[in-house]
Amino acid sequence: MKQNVIIRRYQKVDLEDVKNICIATASERARREEKHRQFTLYMYCLPYLERERALVAEVDGVVVGYVLYTLDYALFIKHMQPYMSKIEAISQEYSLRMRHEHDLYARFQNDYPAHLHIDCLPGYTGLGIGSQLIETMADDLKDEVNGVMLGVSKTNQGAINFYKKHDFDILDEDNAGYVMGRQLKKTTECGLDGCNDVIHK
Repeated sequence: MKQNVIIRRYQKVDLEDVKNICIATASERARREEKHRQFTLYMYCLPYLERERALVAEVDGVVVGYVLYTLDYALFIKHMQPYMSKIEAISQEYSLRMRHEHDLYARFQNDYPAHLHIDCLPGYTGLGIGSQLIETMADDLKDEVNGVMLGVSKTNQGAINFYKKHDFDILDEDNAGYVMGRQLKKTTECGLDGCNDVIHK
């Protein structure tokens, strides 16, 4: 049976659903340890919902996925300061992890100023929901920024393949994961036959 999928803007009433999806799709540690749960929400969820942009996917009235994204990573880091303080208060482990991730992404913020996190509940992957979310986000961003980036674990081959399918390339890596980016804006390429507009999706 074909499911009725709706992609729409996040609303405040969706908060608990989005938080639950964030934890359900995180590592087992986030469901086992309260400190790791807090870190996950402070790092990958709540700052985006307060001042950035978010889309949710509904299936038959139930929120089953989301994409959270920011137009300007440098500005996002400034907005995130209250949550950075909360992460630092949890433990040095989380503070160091946060700063390492921020430093890694910062190297690419000029060419890929937008940044995203996307998740779908288990049982709703492979149905095209993630594709609808990421392409709706790309369409929303394309007239405002040159590119968008994200982070993904090296062990999550399914996600890596998904991002490559949607025109993301590997920009850098560390021991744990990759930074991937996708160009969004139109550029002009010139050759012997003249100049042509090329759309980078």
